[in-house]
This record gives sequence, structure tokens and C-alpha cells, in this order.
Amino acid sequence: MVWSLVRTDIKAKLAFSWDNIAHRFRYGNGRYVSATTIENARQSLVDSLKIENEKLAQRLVDGKITVSQWEKEMRDNLRRVYTTQYLLGRGGINNMSQRDWGVLGHELRNQYSYLHTFASEIGTRYTDKNLAGLVNRMNLYASSTGWAFERAKAESYGIPTLPRYPRGGSTACVTNCKCYLDFETVTGGVNVTWRKTALESCADCKRLDGKTIKVRNGKITNSGVWG
Repeated sequence: MVWSLVRTDIKAKLAFSWDNIAHRFRYGNGRYVSATTIENARQSLVDSLKIENEKLAQRLVDGKITVSQWEKEMRDNLRRVYTTQYLLGRGGINNMSQRDWGVLGHELRNQYSYLHTFASEIGTRYTDKNLAGLVNRMNLYASSTGWAFERAKAESYGIPTLPRYPRGGSTACVTNCKCYLDFETVTGGVNVTWRKTALESCADCKRLDGKTIKVRNGKITNSGVWG
């Protein structure tokens, strides 16, 4: 699995180092790892999890595993991918602070709670005649893992909790959000701009596109701009 490459220490496994000033990975030769390379790695994570979801759903409807076993495997897979996405945004396990582990743990507990509710509905809403519906809902969890990367990037800049994050469920496109956060270090702080990609058609994201949160001296000065 892709996430097995980085679940312990990105620097050791991939021979990357983290530049705390540029907030980017470098190869051993000093060259920066491109944003495209990181994005491709992240997409591979999500794609791999979706493949796992299809297999897991099929095993469930075929009666090869129980709902409890399904829930446990979903939890385990989510934990791996959420953690890996966070590490890719934060610069590896060596840069993880107690706060980072707390942020990640809190979100995972939220996801586990949602997942438990999902599991309780499987017997009545999802059967062998509705395999596609089961997989589609499982894949919303896969897409949501992108939140961890965006949150970790913000944490790497020492930014307090933002009003929202792409794929965090606060926009109409929910976890299928195609947006990202753009960070700019300025005198006295950081500007965080919401950026819409060409693939994003959500009305909320169109409204947020280009709007900038200003963080000065560790505090957000205009949180309402993303309201």
C-alpha cells in the first residue's frame, strides 16, 4: 500500500527532508519535491483506499465478514490514510508535535463516530442489491482524508484553527471538494487564501475562491471572510 511507505517516518522511508522555512520536502540532492509529486502521492492514497473499499464492501455483502469486522477494517484503513495525509502536510513524523497528534486524534474520533452510525444502518439500507450505494458512501470517507493534509499544512505555519478546510464537510460539495489552501508568509504573519481548481463547481467554493484569511501575531484578524 502507498501509505505503508510513510506511516513511520517520511524522511527515512522516502529519503526526503523537510524545509521548515519553505514548508516543503526536499530530495537528498536538495531539490524541492514538486507540488505535483505530492498531489499525485496523495491521490494515489485516496485511489488505493477506494479500491480497498470496493473489496471490503464485496466481502461484506457476500457474507464473508460481519458488520463489526467491516467497521474495524474501515477504521484501520482510515487511520492509516488520515495519518499519512497529515504527515505529508506536516513534514513527517519528526515534525509532529503533541498538538498535531491531538488534532489528528480528535478528527479520527469524529470519523469513527460517523462510521459507527454508518455501520448501524448497513443492515437496513445497504444490501447485496445496493452495493454501489454502499461503496459510494464508503468513498466519502476516503475523500475526506484530504482534510488532514490541508489541516497539517496550516499547522506547519503555526496557524490557529481556521473556520473551515477543504474536504472538511463545510461546503456543499462536502468531502468531494477540489479546493486547496494557499499560504503566503508576510510581515507579522501568514495569509491563507482559499483556491478553487478548475474541477470544482460547488457554489460555496466559488464564493470562497480567492478570499484570504489574515493571521497576524498568531491570531486570525478576519475570520468572517470565509463565513
